[in-house]
Amino acid sequence: MKKNIIVIYGGKSVEHDISIITGLQVVHNASNEYNIIPIYIDRQGKWYTGKKFIDINIYADFKSNNKVQKTEVVILPSSNFLYKKSGKAFKQYIKIDCVILAMHGLNGEDGTLQGLLELSGIPYTSSGTLGASCAMDKIVMKMLFSACGLNILPYTWILREEFNVNSEKVLLDIENKLNYPIIVKPSNLGSSIGITISNNRTELKHSIDIACYYDSRIILEKALTNFKEINCSALGTSDNVMVSECEEPVNWHKFLSFEDKYIKGNGKNKGMHNLARILPANITQEIKILIQNYTCTVFKTFECKGVVRVDYLIDNTTNAVYINEINTIPGSFAFYLWEESKIKFSKLITTLIEIADNAYKQKNKNEYAYNSEVLKKFAVKSK
Repeated sequence: MKKNIIVIYGGKSVEHDISIITGLQVVHNASNEYNIIPIYIDRQGKWYTGKKFIDINIYADFKSNNKVQKTEVVILPSSNFLYKKSGKAFKQYIKIDCVILAMHGLNGEDGTLQGLLELSGIPYTSSGTLGASCAMDKIVMKMLFSACGLNILPYTWILREEFNVNSEKVLLDIENKLNYPIIVKPSNLGSSIGITISNNRTELKHSIDIACYYDSRIILEKALTNFKEINCSALGTSDNVMVSECEEPVNWHKFLSFEDKYIKGNGKNKGMHNLARILPANITQEIKILIQNYTCTVFKTFECKGVVRVDYLIDNTTNAVYINEINTIPGSFAFYLWEESKIKFSKLITTLIEIADNAYKQKNKNEYAYNSEVLKKFAVKSK
């Protein structure tokens, strides 16, 4: 009997559209040995499935599209079944063998959805709640990188409310800690959304205003002016990690914009696959090994599983390597990096399902019950 594999994408996130692309890539490339069920989470947070959900054209105006049959569904925190809406109630629909999380950003990549699946007792493909939440918040992520002894660029962070109350004090404090140019980022966002570079105080204030539109926690870093980006992926579990070849995205701006990552080009697997890149990256063997070792360290520290992508910056002037960030659900599942290792997308998906199954079995070996006499003693005292 075929396993029922749920692919979840969309969500209440500014990366909603990119998540759809990643999700449908999985649906179209998964092995025929599985029964693939697409689940789309709309911008309001409602879950739907349907036979025509494999067509990307239905999502352009999903809410108003009455020609496509949509079935509202949910996953409950106490059951490994998918439930579909029938009248005013939800009824048990199909047993879930594994969930492939194709979510990007908040409400999906940040540990929230992983927590639901943990409560439901359902295997899933991404990192667990710990790794997902720590990697989602760039401030916490930088702190962990530093604690691991990894090389990071100088940074500081602020709260939106503090900036709103006394922006001049906050700006002065930032300037005392960092030299221009400064790159400003929302702490809990990806895909280069809300990220800008500032070269003076006027630009800095404007950059913070933009970032504050998306998040209440803002991270600011020293921006390199002459650099190249290098990406490396890891696959497996903490005790069995494989690392990919390194790639160098070819960017035309100071950093890769949303448009660079997802809109330019038109390869058959639209998404990060479109990005112009040098693969393998044009770096020395010494730097390659350093980056791969960093990637392994981060994968283990964040207790990751499945596939992740770790991004780096190399200062072209000094040759210094800086770790930038980790993506626990990378765009397009970083399949293009694994193709270099002769692992095709369909095989990568199968591997992710196998890793999820094995991780679930390992977790179930833990003992979660402990019988004590506490309640009996309290019950006696209350009589």
